[in-house]
Amino acid sequence: MTADRKTDKLVLYGKRFLLIIVTLVILLIAFVAISKALQFRDHNKGFVNEFINQQEDQNDIVFIGSSHVYHAVFPMELWEKYGIASSNLATSSQSFPMSYYTVKEAITLQDPDYIVMDLYYAFSEDNYRDLPYVHMLTDNLKVTDPIKYELIHDLVPRSDRLACYLPIVQYHSRWLEWTKDDLIYEKKSYKGGLMLSDIKVCAAPQLISDHKSQPIPETAEMSLRKIINLCKETDTKLILTAIPWAAAEHHLAYYNYIRDLAADEDVIYLDLFSKIKECGILFETDFRDNGHMNISGGLKMSNYLGAYFRQEYHDIPDHRNDEAYSSWDEELQQYHKKKSEVIKNYERKYKEVTGTEYESYYN
Repeated sequence: MTADRKTDKLVLYGKRFLLIIVTLVILLIAFVAISKALQFRDHNKGFVNEFINQQEDQNDIVFIGSSHVYHAVFPMELWEKYGIASSNLATSSQSFPMSYYTVKEAITLQDPDYIVMDLYYAFSEDNYRDLPYVHMLTDNLKVTDPIKYELIHDLVPRSDRLACYLPIVQYHSRWLEWTKDDLIYEKKSYKGGLMLSDIKVCAAPQLISDHKSQPIPETAEMSLRKIINLCKETDTKLILTAIPWAAAEHHLAYYNYIRDLAADEDVIYLDLFSKIKECGILFETDFRDNGHMNISGGLKMSNYLGAYFRQEYHDIPDHRNDEAYSSWDEELQQYHKKKSEVIKNYERKYKEVTGTEYESYYN
């Protein structure tokens, strides 16, 4: 075989090899795109996507927890009134074991000075509520994110891991359920706050003695201690908080147990149940169900937390005149429009429930 023929063969093999590589890359891109398209598109997707795509190290505070948090804390309120740069990395039914990895993600991406973790899911003895709630977090983390795979490996049974590693396994038939909402879902999350206008008249919790406590489930306590240790190792200040809801007595006993645990670990515990009156929370009109605040309750809680942080933690800077945060002001304008829409709906429902006009001090 002549040298020219050998050269021609090498060129031919090279072209075939290149064609195979290009084809595999195209198939991989198509696979990822189809997988993402078939995933559920809701506020959880918006929260996580906006957080992981933020500019690094822009958040001084990151709020962690379940839907209980993103209904009650509106970071854009803290930004507008106090110049505090914060975000929610809360997801629906986020258990304490899941919160450990969420805290780890927040510290890795944003290195915040403060992690504020709500304790709503202290009652749960499971790694997670149901598999779809794991997907709400892991599906929206980057494919290259090692924390995503740590969470799946540590919390999800072997039989369910493939669907978490490759979401298309979970959603391969969901194209039959597609609606226009899958194409037009609201991508902007306003740093992770969800404002809703529904009203449910709830029974106010009956506060218990400070001395009455009940140990939380072992799984929850182990994860909470891991979170405490992680924050200590990374020099991140941890604040544990209990945002008010229509809690039963045993839930309040769990919170008292965590209060004592926090004291032993030299961790700050912010008991907002004892501040219900100070916050102005009304169980007749500030909740959309027993566990979640509506926009009225969320505005009150956000205002209280913003004032608390500004008064108690002078190391948190006011970024409102910082050019590096100009995008926050741009997002604030969009937030105002959304807030006005929801308040308008709330005013109508408030009148239906109470028979009187709504007057807010938090607009």
